[in-house]
Amino acid sequence: MRRFTSIFAAVLLLPSLVLAGPKIWSDAEGGMSPAEIRDVFPQVEEGTRDTIGSVEAVELWRIPGYTMLEEPFTVRFFFDQEQLYMVMLTHEAPGVTTLDSIEKYIDRYSTFYGSPDVVDSFPGLDRPGIVYRQFRWAGSERNVAIVWVRAGQGEPIMNINFTPRS
Repeated sequence: MRRFTSIFAAVLLLPSLVLAGPKIWSDAEGGMSPAEIRDVFPQVEEGTRDTIGSVEAVELWRIPGYTMLEEPFTVRFFFDQEQLYMVMLTHEAPGVTTLDSIEKYIDRYSTFYGSPDVVDSFPGLDRPGIVYRQFRWAGSERNVAIVWVRAGQGEPIMNINFTPRS
């Protein structure tokens, strides 16, 4: 269920094709090749080859154990036709169990981008037992979205997704 929810949360962003090279996360630029990402981030490991999005971008690289605000994430690099399409930070630790617990991440990005747009549901996901929240910011070079999903009594999933500005 974790893999499904993580992939589904990324699909919800519906980003457009990468056309330019703005920085979308750290030193990763939209449109970079897998080799360029490996050169910039030599600590990358082989990804799961999961696919996301309407273009079926593939996770080719990942960095486990990345720390943000004292919590562990896996950084996942998704490529479409050999170009960086999305960087997704997936929370690694259990315990992101309430919407209140992601408030520090919302505060962090609100500092840069102002108040987020909030999406409380997603068509097709509106079923009993599923809770979905997305907090989105559109920056000058990148889009940022925090996606939180809980299905039934399972552990909630939190991703922070970065895509080039559409």
